[in-house]
Amino acid sequence: MDDWLKELAPSSALRKQFHSGRLDFAAFSVQYRVELNAQAALSQSLLARSRRGNVTLLYAARDEQNSHVPILMDFLHQLT
Repeated sequence: MDDWLKELAPSSALRKQFHSGRLDFAAFSVQYRVELNAQAALSQSLLARSRRGNVTLLYAARDEQNSHVPILMDFLHQLT
């Protein structure tokens, strides 16, 4: 692992709201995209790195489909 871009992960507050059930997945997705948009420079840096070679995203989500993973991947694909 070369770098840990924890700023591109959901904030602790957002993650806690989602896991406690206060936010459904749709609301979590919207809020997470807001957080990602606030990290535009870091997202662009990751995208630039991917143009030079493979980038592997590591995560520890139990339910990959209902986690931040597909949202982050979609967000990065939309930047290209």
